[in-house]
Amino acid sequence: SNQDTCLIQKTAVKEGDWIETGDLLADSASSVGGELAIGHNIIVAYMPWEGYNYEDAILINERLVYDDIYTSVHIERYEILTTDTKLGSEQITREIPDTNENEIR
Repeated sequence: SNQDTCLIQKTAVKEGDWIETGDLLADSASSVGGELAIGHNIIVAYMPWEGYNYEDAILINERLVYDDIYTSVHIERYEILTTDTKLGSEQITREIPDTNENEIR
């Protein structure tokens, strides 16, 4: 989509099914049984949490994270060009020079 999200449609009919005008053909992430379903109501709090943060924050129940209630898939494409230098071809790597793995974490 234009928002770098993955759009998924699920078919509601099978091969050989007889369909008529007005029959549901597919559902998406924003519909269930052809009805618009674009969200959940939740209670949020704008407050410090047990003194663990020094600024105000928006608090939500951790179940929303663990149960994937508000999860979406974002897809982005990056292109990187390499050039030939006097020392040879550039190499693309995730390693940071002059550091070990323990320092990165």
